[in-house]
Amino acid sequence: MLSTFYRIECNFLYGKTEFVSNAASTNSVIHKKPRGKRGKMLQHKGTNSIETLRLLLRRFEKSDAKDMFHNWAGDPEVCKYLSWGPHKNIGVTQIRIDSWRNQYNYEDTYVWAIELKSIHQPIGSISVEISDDKAKTCEIGYCLSRPYWNQGIMTEALRTVMRYLFYEIGYEKIIAKHDVLNPASGMVMQKAGMKFEKVLYQVSRRRDGTLCDCAVYAKNIWED
Repeated sequence: MLSTFYRIECNFLYGKTEFVSNAASTNSVIHKKPRGKRGKMLQHKGTNSIETLRLLLRRFEKSDAKDMFHNWAGDPEVCKYLSWGPHKNIGVTQIRIDSWRNQYNYEDTYVWAIELKSIHQPIGSISVEISDDKAKTCEIGYCLSRPYWNQGIMTEALRTVMRYLFYEIGYEKIIAKHDVLNPASGMVMQKAGMKFEKVLYQVSRRRDGTLCDCAVYAKNIWED
């Protein structure tokens, strides 16, 4: 299934965003600070490509396995607070990508590779982990290659994906969680406009068997 392409013309300092689709002329703007779709059902559109100043958020390709493994999936430091451990080899990464690619057949799948345009390589991923269509709420997860931490890249990707999910799909609330031992992830959420809600105590176990407390952040569409 061919995905729609969106170019995002944005000023992240002032929060201005425009979505421009290849389905229309390059001069036609689909949304510019729209009001959202409150009262309507979600309009799932799948993992469409979105371009920002530095990034191309796109579907994973079969050929991404090598870059994904070397850039983040095989790095124990990147995976330290994730539910899955570092991949042992490229074969494991390829299986993961193939699974995502199969899921792209469904329009309620949102799994993006974060490609840095300056090097034409994927350096991370961002996805909808859990969706409650009735409540119009979803949870986002993400990870990023270590050399690109603290450069605002993850904030740029998160903010962009939230806008897409709010204004193109119709979600009204977006949630993200992080291990309380990983406050840097919470800073990303705050910079993207999410607000701290609560701590969930001992909600899961880390890979070493210890109990994990998670901080919950959220953003509502009317706060955008």
